[in-house]
Amino acid sequence: LLSVTGAYLFHSLPWAFGLYRTAFDYIPAPEDITLVASTPGGLFVATAKATYWLGGSDLSAASMTKVAPYGANEGTLSRSPDDNSLMWFTPNGPVRASPDGSLALLQDKSIAFPVAGRGASMVRETNGLKQFIASLSGASSGSAAAVFGSYMDAKSIKRVAS
Repeated sequence: LLSVTGAYLFHSLPWAFGLYRTAFDYIPAPEDITLVASTPGGLFVATAKATYWLGGSDLSAASMTKVAPYGANEGTLSRSPDDNSLMWFTPNGPVRASPDGSLALLQDKSIAFPVAGRGASMVRETNGLKQFIASLSGASSGSAAAVFGSYMDAKSIKRVAS
């Protein structure tokens, strides 16, 4: 069982979900964690400024390796139903992550994205067309922010089982 508090990722003991030793069973990150995504090959952990990979199934023995110099917008994690890949939104645009720990920016050089703190996303397929849809909120400015912020600000929480 994984849980996040600020910049700390806590992991429970094997076969004792929810039980952890406070002095040993945690992994510190350089800043507050905005994304935790599990795959069969390991775990992605992202902050607002960087993305890290912890390979393998034993988190107490895994080392945190930086795989991208950009982080993740909170709440934007989605799992592709057909190939078990992950997608989320970063300050550089949408990213696709593979279970082996590799990342690929999808539109880094094509479109400029606004600064955002959090959002929500989904992967869908309709009539053979696969789409990654993301909605962002946060540090926007101008008239669009006034219209967007005048309705409500909500935090979408999605639990993903591995």
